[in-house]
Amino acid sequence: MTKANSKPAWNRKVDDDVLVESYVRLQNVWKVAEEVGLCGQTVHARLTRIGKINRMNYWTEKDDEFLLANYAEYRDDWRLSDLSKIMGRTEQFISRKAGRLGLTDIHTSPPKRVRVVQGEKKRKWLENNDHPRGMLGKKHTEETKNKYSEMSKKRWKDPSSYLNSEEYRQKQSDTMSKLQASGKLNNNYSRAKSGWFVIGGKKHFYRSSWEVDIASYYEFLKTKKEIKEWEYEADVFWFDKIKRGVRSYKPDFKITNNDDSVYYVEVKGWMDAKSKTKIKRMAIYYPSVKLEIIDQNRYYAIRKNASIIPGWGAMDMGLKIEEKKCKIDGCENKSHCKDVCRKHYYKIYKK
Repeated sequence: MTKANSKPAWNRKVDDDVLVESYVRLQNVWKVAEEVGLCGQTVHARLTRIGKINRMNYWTEKDDEFLLANYAEYRDDWRLSDLSKIMGRTEQFISRKAGRLGLTDIHTSPPKRVRVVQGEKKRKWLENNDHPRGMLGKKHTEETKNKYSEMSKKRWKDPSSYLNSEEYRQKQSDTMSKLQASGKLNNNYSRAKSGWFVIGGKKHFYRSSWEVDIASYYEFLKTKKEIKEWEYEADVFWFDKIKRGVRSYKPDFKITNNDDSVYYVEVKGWMDAKSKTKIKRMAIYYPSVKLEIIDQNRYYAIRKNASIIPGWGAMDMGLKIEEKKCKIDGCENKSHCKDVCRKHYYKIYKK
């Protein structure tokens, strides 16, 4: 041991330049202290005094207040990295503090702009890599399926589960309403035939044989100039004050008379509870809109003239249009849009 190092740590003289050079090289206060023969507290105090390391950044009540006031905004906009820079902390540290304050929400989904970027990154990654969990082409075993099934049943049975919360139910209702409004969701009648038909030069997907017959009936009236025009599922009526359950109604037909007056027609051979609710709310929210119901009695009355109505009974006779196939070679799926199936449509046009 040299003579200089034989002195007590508190009495040992080490130049600031030596401390700085050692800290820049080692990037650790305690290693510097060991190298120069000083205690760690002394090295930390001197390096802090000369501005080479920052003073301890203690978390205060003001930081809590700032986080409480701003965390939700940055979280929902997916900008926690910006918040961490403002507060001079790491994103992980901010998230931990927010969790302790009850501010985090595991059900928060990223905004559309973020989802687009994430989706693009994922697609590029999958082009050059295998399935991230090695499940490409594989299927779950029956044992695994049963395990997931039991877990799901327990969640639904638990009254305190998020799946049974008002928030989740409202979110599901909002999602379904958006899909209906965009035209992406159309429910078929499980107990009725359905298919594509061209009636009067108009191609539509009809959800029952009765709808096909009534469309043929209105085309017949149009050719006889008894009505000016008919349209299939032309308009949607929204019940703005309703937040759950039946929130909208789309009548089957819109009829324009020769005097340009308009009324709507609903074809209902069987009136279920949901259909009754739609019609009742239609009367409440749109009292000036005329709605005619073609029930069983009305349908059978029209059917008496079926022999002179071209196209009547087309669905029952199996005369629906042959569904187009996807134009991609080797694909047997039915055409969805732009003459390709749903799978190829999203692969080609939604990149």
